Amino acid sequence: KAAATTGVGQAYHALGDYAQAQIHLGRAVDALEGDLASERFGMAGLLSVAARVWLVNSLVAVGDFDGAEARALEAMQRAEAVDHPWSVAAAHVALGFAQLARGTLAAAAPVLERGLARARELDLTAWLPMLSCQLGIVYVRQGRVDEGAALLEDGIQRAAALSMLSRHSLRHAWLAEAHLRAGRITEARATAERALALARAHQEHGYEGWVLRMLGEVAARSGETERAAAHFRAVLAVAEPRGMRALEAHAWAALGRLARAAGDHAEAERLDAAAATRAARL
Repeated sequence: KAAATTGVGQAYHALGDYAQAQIHLGRAVDALEGDLASERFGMAGLLSVAARVWLVNSLVAVGDFDGAEARALEAMQRAEAVDHPWSVAAAHVALGFAQLARGTLAAAAPVLERGLARARELDLTAWLPMLSCQLGIVYVRQGRVDEGAALLEDGIQRAAALSMLSRHSLRHAWLAEAHLRAGRITEARATAERALALARAHQEHGYEGWVLRMLGEVAARSGETERAAAHFRAVLAVAEPRGMRALEAHAWAALGRLARAAGDHAEAERLDAAAATRAARL
């Protein structure tokens, strides 16, 4: 039953229904205690770890970074207690993702470096794409753009070779960010448009919001103010009904920057206030 509940929660997460995902994944986590915490139920890793990994993803999506990091640390504790390599790698993915989303890049980098090194050593192919891409975007945001972009491209290629479609749109959105930070506007736009097509094709509605944000940033960098504003408003249409508070805050702040650049300081202050309200709920 716990395996089925985890699968349902994962499906809800993929569709961007984070409230339902948290309900089902939370039930699975609660059920997998005691002796069941170290059971695999025919899966590649510990189900108690897998359920927490997907719960972390859904908590990150709604901006519950404290909850996400706590669940990721629980996953690490359970995986390391039995020294199960697949599960340890999964826990590194979860913890690194929680710290990346929170913006604590100095904490995320060593976690992901350890996870990637171990996954490479043990040839844990299932986790190499996400570990490589998460570490890549951490490096990009730390200013190590070329190094990070190389890791992102490697992770995307590995995922494609494995026909790993889950979160492929997110990985492309991160690569678009790397291109944008390097000043490669044409590549950034093309990669973000590819990410949007992937998100829509696989009905990853929540990730579609993050991709739209990247398209907005590309348009803003290109001086396409109206197009950028339209993308950021589309972000809000995705984020608000799903409770994606961090994404909402980013979109309101971006609209505020556009208004200020256009000389509308009163509107910019209103939009900044909306962003601050969302950010205060994180």
